[in-house]
Amino acid sequence: KNAYNYGAGAEVGAGVGTNNTFFTGTLGYSKFHALAGNTAGNLAYVPVKLGVRQYMLAKLLFINANAGIANINPANGNAASRFTADAGIGLKLAGLDLGINYDGYSTTGDGWASWFAFKAGFRIGL
Repeated sequence: KNAYNYGAGAEVGAGVGTNNTFFTGTLGYSKFHALAGNTAGNLAYVPVKLGVRQYMLAKLLFINANAGIANINPANGNAASRFTADAGIGLKLAGLDLGINYDGYSTTGDGWASWFAFKAGFRIGL
């Protein structure tokens, strides 16, 4: 069921690993704009996830998967904690990461709320 027409957000994360495999942790915040007639109103989504990122092709291409818990908070409803997960693919260009993820969280009744997230970010190595 489509209840939101778009969303925007940000996330921060860290990773540790060797060679081509990294274990990651992320914290994010996204806000989804409700469609007309959606009595729940705009939705805030705040996930905390752990995952893995695997680099391929001379570390230019990567796949990733993450899972964790998210606080789901509709503007006109009760906040709830839900299981959340995503999987995606991306490209590493110098200090820039570009990617697309299939993301979502568990719901009561409907089962799963999901979307495609287009991501761009800067990577800082220590």
